[in-house]
Amino acid sequence: MHVGLPKYVPVNLRDIADAGFQEGDEVSLESLKERGLINPSGRGDEVC
Repeated sequence: MHVGLPKYVPVNLRDIADAGFQEGDEVSLESLKERGLINPSGRGDEVC
């Protein structure tokens, strides 16, 4: 097994809706970072 940071970021669907995403909006790493839902460093709590 590899030691280090995971290659995924869990995000709750409710957090996506609460962040103002609308039906049809693209949900990408960049858009999640812009809205503060994930921590770009990959450390600590990713979901606000």
